[in-house]
Amino acid sequence: MAGNASGSCAEQHYRRRGFCLDSGAWRRAQGHENQALSGLKIDAPKKQFAVCIDNTDYAASLIVRKIYEVLPDEEAAKNEFLRVIDESGEDYLYHRSHFVLVEFPAEIEHALTTA
Repeated sequence: MAGNASGSCAEQHYRRRGFCLDSGAWRRAQGHENQALSGLKIDAPKKQFAVCIDNTDYAASLIVRKIYEVLPDEEAAKNEFLRVIDESGEDYLYHRSHFVLVEFPAEIEHALTTA
């Protein structure tokens, strides 16, 4: 298998002595991902919300005491930023110090996401 560029993730890991180098885009194009499985229920990721506590320098974009939806962004979180859907209706990065993350019961979360 020395000349074969394909192979399982484990084979590629062994050959490269590092992280698996399988390409997600390539695998999807080949039909190896996103295939339906009957009877499998996949829960949507839980929505996250934050209350604005400081809109200094962002008065047009953030309203103090308003609840905002927070989108997942692992890279931003590493640097203490949140990706928030602000007053423009678009998502932007804001420093975490402008918000307090909050959790709500399911019925309130549903009302916030369907309003």
